Amino acid sequence: MSLIQSTMAPAGVSTEGNKRPSYSELAVATERPKNRAMVSKKARLQSFQKWSGKQEVKIEDLVSAGFYFTGHEDDDSTRCFACGGIVKDWEATDDAMVEHARHFPSCFFVRQAVGQDFIDTVKALSETDISNSRVKLTKQSDCGLLTNDSQTKHQSDPAVQAVVDLGFDLDTVAKLALSLKTDSCTLTSDQLIDQLYDKSTPSSSPDIKSLTSNSITHCTDSLEILQSQNMELRQISTCKICLDQPVAIVFLPCGHFVTCLECSYELRKCPVCRGIIQGTVRGYLQSRITERL
Repeated sequence: MSLIQSTMAPAGVSTEGNKRPSYSELAVATERPKNRAMVSKKARLQSFQKWSGKQEVKIEDLVSAGFYFTGHEDDDSTRCFACGGIVKDWEATDDAMVEHARHFPSCFFVRQAVGQDFIDTVKALSETDISNSRVKLTKQSDCGLLTNDSQTKHQSDPAVQAVVDLGFDLDTVAKLALSLKTDSCTLTSDQLIDQLYDKSTPSSSPDIKSLTSNSITHCTDSLEILQSQNMELRQISTCKICLDQPVAIVFLPCGHFVTCLECSYELRKCPVCRGIIQGTVRGYLQSRITERL
């Protein structure tokens, strides 16, 4: 019997001898939450009923950053539901997500919620001047290094994309969407258009006086098409579990993209194919209107 040398590279090593990227480097999370009972924001918020921390620290910010109150009456210890990391002795000037990223940069919840660029920036600022890291982070965010999560999310909203395709300015529409959006209602392109025309902003709206009867009819027909596409895009981009938040997580290995960040942590099986979820990665849905005016 002769021995034939295999040409296949060992696991984790490329054929060129370079080490393959790890799951962490690929932003793939294979970990599961340490405390499944605190996965939902509602559960984490309820844990703060006996919170003894400083009133200046917003509980909503702590909850959004993944923390829940440990229940210790003698201190203000909070724990991350995902990585189990504990942060206490909160100060009034602390930013919950910044502190989470600074103390536990490997937490998969932080990586998926704000991204690796945010974590790297916090780390760099902390190494130079921890006391001023929050101020510097805010300034760099204003310069575009870190974007406002709420406004960015609204920029990719199907209703916003539909209105932008009518000729309106993206930033103007996104800011308006941010002011109109509430937890109890769904944003529509009609609401945005009505508000924009009411404001009659020359820099952000088309010149209505220059529209002919034919162009008005064309715009009306196009608007109906966009409204139909907007509804279809909304169905695609909305979480199939809570039917409220936008889809944000891709399940591996099946590849289905159907849930928001929070709902994904409560699932062990994909709701579409019922396959076991072995890993997750943050996904982004870029809305595209195929019909152009």
